[in-house]
Amino acid sequence: PPSPSKVVVPSESKAPATGGPLRVHCSLSPGSISPGSSAYLTVSVISSSEDRVADASVRVNSTGGSFETTWAPNATGRTDGAGQFRVKWEAPPASEWFATSRPGQSGYDIYVEVNKAGFNSGAGKCRIMVR
Repeated sequence: PPSPSKVVVPSESKAPATGGPLRVHCSLSPGSISPGSSAYLTVSVISSSEDRVADASVRVNSTGGSFETTWAPNATGRTDGAGQFRVKWEAPPASEWFATSRPGQSGYDIYVEVNKAGFNSGAGKCRIMVR
């Protein structure tokens, strides 16, 4: 009798990242705030050829405070046509800030991850000062 044929199922593979690595630039305005105040985080996504990257997926995570879109310490979104993602971040109120801050702590870190098909993912970090 003939032997059964072997069926090979190809594994899922990603297309090569032809666009190169994505760079992340983040800025906060203002860069220093008081407890209970807010600042705007702007994430710019830039390709290896120095072009702004539209429609990139952005994930932000902070070590404290909350983002207006989720009222949580993380948020997601996409860059606009100019390669930017903007979100409002709010520091904890003074009572929470003074109760939970550690000696020497002067603010919070915000970690940024970006992805887009055809590019290598990128990451960055910025710091918001709370005084």
